[in-house]
Amino acid sequence: MKLDKVLLWILRGGLVLVLFSVFIRSYDFFFPYIVPRTAYFQVIIALLLVVAVLLVGLYPVYRPKWTLIHTAIAVWFVTMALSTVFSADPSKSMFGTLERAFGFFEILHYGILLFVSTVVLRTERQWNIFLTVNLAIGIYAAINLLGSVLLTGYVPETIAGNPTFISAYLIFSIFFALYLFTQTNNKKLKILLGFIAFMQASAVLLSNVRGAFLGLSAAVFFVTFYAIWKYKNIRHLLAGGLVIIFLIYGLLFINRDSPFLNGNSLVRRITNFSLQEETIKARFAMWKIALSGIKDRPLLGWGRENYSLVFNTHFDPSFDAAGVGEAWEDRAHNVFFDELVNSGIVGLLAYLFLLTAIFISVRRRPLFIALLIAYIVQNLTGVDTLNSYLPFFIYIGLLDNKSWKLEEDIRPTYNQPGFKAITVVGLSVLITITSIFFTIQSARGNAAVHSALSNLAVDNYSAFQKDYDKGKKILVLFPYLEAEAIILLSSVVNQAAAGFTKLDNYKNYLNQIIPDLQRVTSRSEIEERFLMAFAGLLLNSTFAME
Repeated sequence: MKLDKVLLWILRGGLVLVLFSVFIRSYDFFFPYIVPRTAYFQVIIALLLVVAVLLVGLYPVYRPKWTLIHTAIAVWFVTMALSTVFSADPSKSMFGTLERAFGFFEILHYGILLFVSTVVLRTERQWNIFLTVNLAIGIYAAINLLGSVLLTGYVPETIAGNPTFISAYLIFSIFFALYLFTQTNNKKLKILLGFIAFMQASAVLLSNVRGAFLGLSAAVFFVTFYAIWKYKNIRHLLAGGLVIIFLIYGLLFINRDSPFLNGNSLVRRITNFSLQEETIKARFAMWKIALSGIKDRPLLGWGRENYSLVFNTHFDPSFDAAGVGEAWEDRAHNVFFDELVNSGIVGLLAYLFLLTAIFISVRRRPLFIALLIAYIVQNLTGVDTLNSYLPFFIYIGLLDNKSWKLEEDIRPTYNQPGFKAITVVGLSVLITITSIFFTIQSARGNAAVHSALSNLAVDNYSAFQKDYDKGKKILVLFPYLEAEAIILLSSVVNQAAAGFTKLDNYKNYLNQIIPDLQRVTSRSEIEERFLMAFAGLLLNSTFAME
């Protein structure tokens, strides 16, 4: 087998492995659905970078053509890089938080994913096979969510985590099913794909996630109105269907307070759009806070993941009045306000440029437009995670390849690598090693501190001290992640205060944690969680020492 074929199969196999990122979890870490998932994704993507660079270096025919979307992605990434450098907390903006792990370092890996997909997936057949594998994963996610709801009667965390995240993932999976539906003439296969799309849409509805429901509804209405305009022979049938849907929804809305309907969580969720509803009032408060914060840093914003600083600095009492029960927020829960806080006016314009470039590329493809609408609408009240960014960048890769002629029969000629090619490959290897080092070290530090927490719970001080010191030593490269880990441990120590007489080593824990908590708290005077944990620990320390 020729070298280019070997490299291609490695890359395609790696892309398939990446698809399973949404199901990775491990309870050996803080936030078991986030940290191991992110580490898995980043390591595979980093390795794929080296192989992809080697392939395009040796065989120029595989180099993707530069398109408008590539320009938009590059501009967006540059603005994120600048906002990270001039961030209110560069460490936090670069590597994210324990709960989100969505800093600039993570976002870069999606850019690599786009590059690899455009290198190795160049034909309709290749994309169809790849999307079929992805669809199989989506089917499993939908069945898992449906089974959880039908068996338990409520929406628990599924194997993929928070229902909000999995519903966002399923929005894309529905699109991929419908896209494959348009790619085949096999009637039986069309029926199967239609059923899969319906099943996944049902899972989205039963997830009780309002943003996903609104996004899916907006996409359905767009496609329906487009079909009414385009196909005269079924215009009356489609219009009648829309009227029936509006009538049914109207009846549900009018009778939403009846005893029968009020007991249905799905009906309550899709019919309660009052401006006085708690979550809606909270959203308005968070957006108001974001607008206040951007006045302080208008051009490049506060840096990724720093909305919590804005929230604390410009806190609005209307958030508490909403009664959602949350003490603080780390996202504005609106993609445009989040981009504004993350990267300022410059970053928001870059993001809008990206969306515009995508729209230009899909303007003649109604199904692609529908997904773009669904994605934007659901993010008007939500947040992005790996579960939405992974399929979003797959979607971008698919439409990007459709914007230039796909090469059905590639016959590459070997290109003797010169000094430039060797330099590029060597640089890619260096970047990959560095990337994997940061990824693994972050995960190791997280696991060590989590192990310390487990030993604290069983009052094994010697084991606690060993793991705690190990975690701190590793996380010194990630100041904000270290601070978060110490805050989480201090919270547990605070909670143990009520029964500290049962913990022979409680004073030892206090003496171990307090100096470190004081050190990390000094990093920021407006991190509410840090100050609250420190105050609680000092209070318990005073009580324990008496």
